[in-house]
Amino acid sequence: MEEIIDPTEVSKKSRVDSRRESYEPFFDSEWFKSLEEATKDFPALARIFLNLAFSWRGASNTHHLPSQTVHLLEVLANAHNPYGKDFKEGFTTRLMEKTRSSLSNMKRKEVQKAIEEICAEIGQEFAKDPFIMLDREAFWNDYVKNPEIRYTIIASQRMCYGSIYYAYEHFVLEVYRLVSRLPNYRMGRAEEFYEPFTAVFDNNLCHFCWSHPDIRIARFARNALAHNGGRLTDKLKRENHGFLIEDDEIQVLPGKTKELHELLKERVTRLVSEVAGKLSRGMMGNHPSESR
Repeated sequence: MEEIIDPTEVSKKSRVDSRRESYEPFFDSEWFKSLEEATKDFPALARIFLNLAFSWRGASNTHHLPSQTVHLLEVLANAHNPYGKDFKEGFTTRLMEKTRSSLSNMKRKEVQKAIEEICAEIGQEFAKDPFIMLDREAFWNDYVKNPEIRYTIIASQRMCYGSIYYAYEHFVLEVYRLVSRLPNYRMGRAEEFYEPFTAVFDNNLCHFCWSHPDIRIARFARNALAHNGGRLTDKLKRENHGFLIEDDEIQVLPGKTKELHELLKERVTRLVSEVAGKLSRGMMGNHPSESR
């Protein structure tokens, strides 16, 4: 679905997706559990996967923070009603006990009715106060228009996108080190990694996990964010990258962050399967990293 983008300018025509549902968490707990199970017999592989999952869960929570903040404020505001049901019942009970000997039954009924009317009036007044009875949608609409919040959203989406890719690249490097038995191998330029990757796995897996156009675009976008101030690089300009561009800067919206997570999640699953298969078939011999 095409995203609805709020055209309000923040800085340098940066854009923000103003839909609250766009900031729901994306980390897949069921996927995590399945790969945690698949790696449990291989301690080194399990550690590598856990590091990736830790980073991705953190990115997902950071991505969710704008929406979660409003939710928590709603819970707090709506729960903090000093004249709610508990107060009314407690106050009425105690007052009736203290006036039992001094009021007739008729007067006691009149007092109880007056208490109920007063509490109802106060409740209606509180309902008009957005800080007491907070409406999540209305508050979100005001919240996301705040310039400082929008700066935060823009920056956090950049960080989330980058951290998802950083964690993936490190995961690929770590599984290569494990399978190749080269624990000190250092990755240079991305293009130089094709040959060693293919030597340990194969061409198809290298293409799927490293040289695929979508992976290449993510790498170029990460480089633009980390080393070029978010501005388009010449390499990214030559790709059908799909980013919204403003003033020559890529706009990292929540849809692109989730899209990257889904893209790389599939690659992680494939790599875990391949490495676990190699280990279970003994293709690596008695590798010290895998001894219990």
